[in-house]
Amino acid sequence: MKSMKYLMIPIAVCAGLNLGLARETPDMRSLPIQQANNSLHYVVPVAVDGEHRHLILDSGSGGNVTLSLDFARSLGADLKESGASNDIKGRSVNYVTTFDEVAVAGILKIRNTKTTLRDFSRLTTIEVNGEQDTVAGLVGSPFLDQVNVVFNPRGPSLLMPKAGVGPDDYCRAKQAEGYERLELTKGTHKYPVVTAKIEGREFDFLVDTGSAINIMLKDVAKELGLPLKESDNTASGPSGGKLKLLVTNLDRMILGNRALLPNTEFYVLPKTGSKSVSDGKYGGIIGVNTLRRWNMELDFGSYSLLMPAPR
Repeated sequence: MKSMKYLMIPIAVCAGLNLGLARETPDMRSLPIQQANNSLHYVVPVAVDGEHRHLILDSGSGGNVTLSLDFARSLGADLKESGASNDIKGRSVNYVTTFDEVAVAGILKIRNTKTTLRDFSRLTTIEVNGEQDTVAGLVGSPFLDQVNVVFNPRGPSLLMPKAGVGPDDYCRAKQAEGYERLELTKGTHKYPVVTAKIEGREFDFLVDTGSAINIMLKDVAKELGLPLKESDNTASGPSGGKLKLLVTNLDRMILGNRALLPNTEFYVLPKTGSKSVSDGKYGGIIGVNTLRRWNMELDFGSYSLLMPAPR
């Protein structure tokens, strides 16, 4: 059986933490979140002009809220073209519209503001509480950063600091409990970006709560000389495109210049591509499966991954 233990290297602490002193857990508000029964997607409620649906929690999305084109049409929205997006299916046209009110998780209310719309045909339905429900779109990193949420996929839980709680307070309290902090960089569109050292080389990986798997770019795998095997799995883009995946396994990877993780599986896209997430060299995606495996929490207040210390 492969080892499930990891090692910690040097120390990284939240600003102002006095090590060795216990700290009370800060006063946090619990926001509604659920795991879809049929996937590793996590959803939060949204109300758009009084119509209730679910959004997928997606830190790999660069908008506050991106809504489904079909959902907007069902509300009779006035659509205007606004550029294009790329996914594995190719380029797709984006639209914008203005709603009277978009309320996310009962806390963020966006009034009379342009909202981006995309073709999310792959996300038409999702199973929540044993029933098929319509997914209205994505809630992205700018929203998660704005309210300093802490996401724990194992709960699942989504916590927001109450008034008077500082952005680093949750991180400090967890470190006082013995948690380790992996520092993140606030990348393009406020993406959470973590540095991974593989075979002595450093790459920036997007921590993507909308991805169930780890993904590596093919040119990165080639640069590292990693052996690739064919996989039975495919990857789907939001607009429904599918690509056959290759797979590789890393014996060791240092994440956040701190955690030495063993036996990490990455799926490799057969096409070479890139994504502008930071100033560093983009390596791919750390998916929610890795967060779950190591009991990590994604803290947007301190821009950290928090994980229990090895025992």
